[in-house]
Amino acid sequence: MKTKLIGIFICMLLIGTVLPASGTVIKTNNTASSNRSGNILYVGGSGEGNYSSIQDAIDDAVDGDTVFVYDDSSPYYEFVVVNKSINLIGENRETTVIDGGGSGFVCISADGVTISGFTIRNESFGINIRSNSNTITSNTITSNSWYGIDLHYSSGNTITGNTISLNNKYGIRLFNSVGNTILKNNFIGNKRAAFFYNNVEIKWERNTWKQNYWNRPRVLPKLIFGEIEVIEESIFMPWFNIDWHPAQEPYDI
Repeated sequence: MKTKLIGIFICMLLIGTVLPASGTVIKTNNTASSNRSGNILYVGGSGEGNYSSIQDAIDDAVDGDTVFVYDDSSPYYEFVVVNKSINLIGENRETTVIDGGGSGFVCISADGVTISGFTIRNESFGINIRSNSNTITSNTITSNSWYGIDLHYSSGNTITGNTISLNNKYGIRLFNSVGNTILKNNFIGNKRAAFFYNNVEIKWERNTWKQNYWNRPRVLPKLIFGEIEVIEESIFMPWFNIDWHPAQEPYDI
């Protein structure tokens, strides 16, 4: 718990004020490219001027840029804070690894961020999101000590096409976070696949869970259980969301 609180505190200290940027990612064979206007900053590889650290490249980027990470210097043992509206793209999901050494995490504190093409492992949280309208796609998020993905007062995010596996508490947790789309992910071998918590100050807007794979083929819809705080005295009641059409087999991501 102490490590978790320290990590969250560090993340909050590093959060900057940024403007949202628009853009999408086009992915082919585990390699992604950006259609945003902006510069591309390279990490790893042998190019002149390439960065050796993902965080150093992010620090030098501006909104609209892409940070492209080669796999030849992988794994990257870093605590990564994405505090600008950028694309963070790995060369190959299977071989471009961010490893938190058991206590770090990838913290997204800007709106309009895209993260794609990584294995994110051995973190406290795999990805911690404290902003809005981000896209997490085509990653493997595995073997983290708390959550694979943690959303905290965060909305309008799209989490799609990821394998979220073997995380020690939840595959994904949503804390006071609504209006998010969780689509066509593999949830495999997590202690608990998903959980959400909302209080009454959050409008009663559901998150959308759609066509995810939940450990095994399912004939019936998948219930995603959570809690609603119904009064100020912190009395909770069970609640649930539904994935009406869960996938019958894992996606080949």
